[in-house]
Amino acid sequence: MTVPSDPATLALLLILGSAVLHAVVNVLVKREEDKVAARALVVGTSGLLMLPAAFLVPLPTGETWLWLALSGAVHFGYSLLLSGAYDRNDLSVAYPIARGAAPLLTALGALLLFGEVPGPWQVAGLLLVSAGALGLGLKRGGLSGAVAPGVPLAVATGLAISLCTLVDAYGVRSAPEPLSFVVWFFLFDAPWLPLYVLATRRGRVMETLRRQGRRGAAAGLLSVGTYGMALYAFDLGMTAKLAALRETSVVFGTLIAVTWLGEGEARRRLACAGLVACGAAALAWG
Repeated sequence: MTVPSDPATLALLLILGSAVLHAVVNVLVKREEDKVAARALVVGTSGLLMLPAAFLVPLPTGETWLWLALSGAVHFGYSLLLSGAYDRNDLSVAYPIARGAAPLLTALGALLLFGEVPGPWQVAGLLLVSAGALGLGLKRGGLSGAVAPGVPLAVATGLAISLCTLVDAYGVRSAPEPLSFVVWFFLFDAPWLPLYVLATRRGRVMETLRRQGRRGAAAGLLSVGTYGMALYAFDLGMTAKLAALRETSVVFGTLIAVTWLGEGEARRRLACAGLVACGAAALAWG
């Protein structure tokens, strides 16, 4: 397989591959009874897997250490919010809302921090991605219908995702090379959620590991791929565009939710997922 020499094409392929893996990771987390413990297994496994790579990449320098520390903090908050949203909603509701709330906020942050001004196609794509994803959070009846009970948590998760994206995009650009930030990101992200689980689930840790350990480790391996590819892509292209393209993961996640997990309202949810796909196409075209 030939690796594309054009940075924009490579960034596009990386971010779409990241989207597919991201959907699978979130399906695995959603299926577990203890969502926080499942996320802890994901980040802990990811950190252990990346530990040997720390000896093969340049050490971060200067301000990169600060961005890594900030990244670890915001990802810890994101994991807690995401776990809470999954406890209160179907995957095909919580996941798209969390991902759909992020692109417009990320675009605004990228404009303010990086001076990235989106073009007409990119604006259209951002709006379609957000509208389709957020539409999945409404119950039957649209705006006149009731809003699912865990939607506020899912929206808060979207805010956290936007913050994570901006912090990591800035951090990866400050590193001596992208792989250095990618490796050290996983190491900084790894300890906090497992420590939280150890402190709050005394006496139940071994039982949780027995029930969820293998699936959590598999999700951790996939997590290395999904966020590693995304971080590398952020070094190659526009943050807002790539972050929105990554939200095509809601299409894959929704397909899995309605076909494999048997979640209802398949037609409406797939239609909203189609809006996300159209938005992604507009972003790629732009």
